[in-house]
Amino acid sequence: MADGLTLGIPLAVLASALFGTGDFLGGLAARRASALMVTLVVSVLGALPTVLLLGQFPGVPTGADLLWGVGSGVSGALGVTLLYHVLARGPVGVMAPIVAVCGVAVPVAAGLALGERPTWAAGFGMLLAAGAVLLVSASAPAGGDGATRPRAERAVVLLAVLAGLGLGGFLVLLARVGPAAGLLPLVTARAAGAVTVLLVLLARREPLALPPAARVPAIAGALVDGVANVLYLLVVRSHAVSIVGTIVSLGPGFAVVLGHFVLRERFTRTQVLGLACAAVAIVLLTGGGDAGG
Repeated sequence: MADGLTLGIPLAVLASALFGTGDFLGGLAARRASALMVTLVVSVLGALPTVLLLGQFPGVPTGADLLWGVGSGVSGALGVTLLYHVLARGPVGVMAPIVAVCGVAVPVAAGLALGERPTWAAGFGMLLAAGAVLLVSASAPAGGDGATRPRAERAVVLLAVLAGLGLGGFLVLLARVGPAAGLLPLVTARAAGAVTVLLVLLARREPLALPPAARVPAIAGALVDGVANVLYLLVVRSHAVSIVGTIVSLGPGFAVVLGHFVLRERFTRTQVLGLACAAVAIVLLTGGGDAGG
């Protein structure tokens, strides 16, 4: 397990960074288009990396594996749609961490329920990760410049919580796919997500078109998210979902950093402390490993 852990956790961190980048790009696209339409594009085009890699990771999925894929796809599509919506309506530096802390809670709770028993270092890393996203989500009046930090509406915060639960559900359900299933369940997840979003679009009678201004970030976000999905599925097959899920759920922290550099959203000292805690949490999770049930 040690060798697998050494190789797997850095890949989980990479997947987290890619998830965060994809979230940021999707949220950027949702500022110029319907969040549902952006999710549909991400669901369809995001399957491309998986399809291209099917031959490299062959497997024979069972019916249960495919059903776990379908369930994860539906949960993920709903979570991603809400995520894009809140990133478009609220400040990224506030909304993304709220999504993250709720996303962390789901795989941790599921892992413990399934009998996973993290080491003390990994357990402390999980707690520190949860504290980190709370710190990063802190919003307060600015200091000497007299400006006011942006705050989010309560309704948007509630949607951010639901987004985190949906994304956490995606991580847990996909982790149930067996190691001999290959990547095909991930394709069924994408298909189920696309169908779910398409049905909602048709029910709402929204136009099935993406404005030109939203196409580049939506397509780029889809491809990045697709690679992140593959990395997560490969890593979680040999590692505790409570640990891998915690690391991957820190992805919105990368969106916060991108929001700072791209959208010029300013960091508070509390948020900087939160980002530092997140870095320490990753180190603890990398070295802590997981114990058996």
